[in-house]
Amino acid sequence: MLTSLRFVPRRFLNRVGAPAHWVRANSTIANTVSYRVMYHDGAATALHSPSENVKLSYVELDVKILEVAGGLTKLGYGKGDVMVTDIHHGASGALLQLAASHIGGVVVTVKNAAEVDALSNDIYMKGAVMSGTTSFLSKLNFDTKNIIGEVKGKGAEGVTDRDNPLAHYGTLKNVNNRVIYLNGIGLAGLLEIKPADVVCVAAPLSSAFGMGGCIAAFVRNATCYLPDISKVDMADATLLLAEEAQLEQLRKVKGAKIRGGAAQSACNGTDVLLDKYSVDFAGTPLRKISTGTEDDTMGTLYDASRDTYYSFK
Repeated sequence: MLTSLRFVPRRFLNRVGAPAHWVRANSTIANTVSYRVMYHDGAATALHSPSENVKLSYVELDVKILEVAGGLTKLGYGKGDVMVTDIHHGASGALLQLAASHIGGVVVTVKNAAEVDALSNDIYMKGAVMSGTTSFLSKLNFDTKNIIGEVKGKGAEGVTDRDNPLAHYGTLKNVNNRVIYLNGIGLAGLLEIKPADVVCVAAPLSSAFGMGGCIAAFVRNATCYLPDISKVDMADATLLLAEEAQLEQLRKVKGAKIRGGAAQSACNGTDVLLDKYSVDFAGTPLRKISTGTEDDTMGTLYDASRDTYYSFK
């Protein structure tokens, strides 16, 4: 594990000491990682996914984002280009979205070929970035098809507009970097995440809530822990972010020491962030977030966490 900022990539060196408001003003979710390297603890563990044998410090994660972003660029992806993927969770899912954010690309997450067919009527998908050779995407026609583990290249300076499109999570609705970022800082403020926290994101990253959970950990220089969804082990996690439907399975996990978290559930109305801790997890109360639209979620998260919204710079 890297232990010193002497390992910071050269592209950061002329920025250290720049006004914080300039760097933070309008930036992509990929830059939430490089910001920790520049201004917080770059040697702290950023991403941990035991099932994928991945444990990266913030410095290492930033380098990895550049490597995958460089690989996407080498494959011909650029700003506004759309790539389809079957990767819904894990370090590879986080890296793909962070790398796409860096180059201004857009990720479409799908569960099956039928979803590809439905979305392709309105979205031109330039290529596929697959979980492996057995992916159903390998049987479909795209200009380019690649396995995520083989997407590598030399990264360069990226885009910086937070309003850039980022993802279509199985629907035609476009989710931009700003939505994910504001979900992240809203959750970070609501749950008062500290740098020492290990945030278990059990919710799929193919959602604003799940990917926002990763960003929630990153903006507080905490650890984002991504468990194997099929066999969850929460290890030393202190906070849990999960879909309410997952909780029955997660309650069976032994040895969990969760001090809090949030559970997302679907509803038919507008978003409501309940005032009380209303979901029990093995004796620990979780905040319940009922989802309607992404914009409503951002507003309710902000309103509920305004006192701690900017408590960590």
